[in-house]
Amino acid sequence: MNPMVGAAAMSLSSFTVCTNALRLNLFRLYDERHDRPVGKPAAPEEPEYLPAAPEACACSVEPDAEQSCPLSESQEPLMWTLRVGGMMCPHCEKRVRDALEAVEGVLSARADHETGTAVVTLSQSVPEEALRAAVEGQDYEYISVERSKTMKKTLKIEGMMCPHCEANVKKALEALEGVESAEVSHKAGTAVVSLGKAVEDAALKQAVEDKGYTVLGVE
Repeated sequence: MNPMVGAAAMSLSSFTVCTNALRLNLFRLYDERHDRPVGKPAAPEEPEYLPAAPEACACSVEPDAEQSCPLSESQEPLMWTLRVGGMMCPHCEKRVRDALEAVEGVLSARADHETGTAVVTLSQSVPEEALRAAVEGQDYEYISVERSKTMKKTLKIEGMMCPHCEANVKKALEALEGVESAEVSHKAGTAVVSLGKAVEDAALKQAVEDKGYTVLGVE
C-alpha cells in the first residue's frame, strides 16, 4: 500500500473517532423536557360522617311501671312494708321471709307474725305482683304494701377509741328490734343505724350507754 494513502486513512479514522466521542458526550439519556405531565394524585376520600349512637339507658328495656329497674349509686335501698294476714308463729314468719327473699331484687326480708307485717329491703324497684305472688304462694293473705325508703338515724358517740369499740357499739345497736344495720366509726365518733321500723331515740341511746359509751345526740 502506498504510505501516503495509509496515512490519510489513519487520519480519517482518528477524525471519525473524535467526532463520535464528541457526539456521545453531548447526548442526554434522560431529558425531563420530554416527560409527559402526570395528573395530580387523587385526594384521599374523607370518611362519611356517622352520627354517634345515643347512649343506652342503664335498663335494656323500655321503661315500664311494673319493670324492675336497678337503682343508681346515689339512691338508697328501698324499704317496703307488706301487710300479711294468716301468720301465727315464728315458723310462719320464716316461710314468708324465705319466699320474699327468693324474689329477684329483694336484699332481705323480715316478717313479724305479731304485727302481721313483712319488711323487705330492695336493691331495685320490684313489681308488687311479684311480692304478692311470693306471699300467696305460701298460703298467706297479701293485704297491702307501704313503700318507703330506709329510715336512718345518726348517733354522736363519745368514748370510742378503736375498732373493738366500734364492734361493741355495732353489736349492741343491731341487737335492738327494728334496727336493720349499724355503721360505726370511732374516728368520726358516729353510728349510722338503718331502721326497719320506728325505734325510739331513748332505746338507741340506752343500748350504747350500756356498753360504757356516751351518746351526745341523735339526729
